Amino acid sequence: MPISPIFDISIQKGQELLSFKIGFPFPEGGARVYRIGDDGVPTVFADGFTQISDLQFDQDGNLLVLQYADKPAWQNDFAASLFQIAPDGTRTTLISAGEGLESATSLDVGSDGTIYITNKGDRPSLGQVVRYNPTNPIQVPEPTTALALIAAAFSTTFLKKRQRKVIGVTKTV
Repeated sequence: MPISPIFDISIQKGQELLSFKIGFPFPEGGARVYRIGDDGVPTVFADGFTQISDLQFDQDGNLLVLQYADKPAWQNDFAASLFQIAPDGTRTTLISAGEGLESATSLDVGSDGTIYITNKGDRPSLGQVVRYNPTNPIQVPEPTTALALIAAAFSTTFLKKRQRKVIGVTKTV
């Protein structure tokens, strides 16, 4: 099961977006991202997700939606995906299920636009920090180390304080 809170909020340029964990049985396509209007009323911004684990904005104002798994957890298939949603609502799949993400629990965007994802975040002995460069999405795996788990534990705050540098503990997808 996802280890992040029951909901996730992402705010940028006066735009407040919110996603909820929908819980068991995690119906495919049942998770949504809501935009909170100036009047405080939520409206659906994007839908069709299964298990959203994190939301972040990239440097171009696109919303990144990390999906913990594309299938309900009870199906024991934890292949995950990363989506990019442009301000006009256009959805692009950056990383599809089966391309290396599994049980993805959180993400952050570095100052150079590189996306860092906590992969297998629910498995302490197997967890990884994965690096994805949207301008050069070539797959180049690097060794996984115990330091990846430590870096993931410090999450977004740690990455920001270290000027978004992850010190040799990343795997590129």
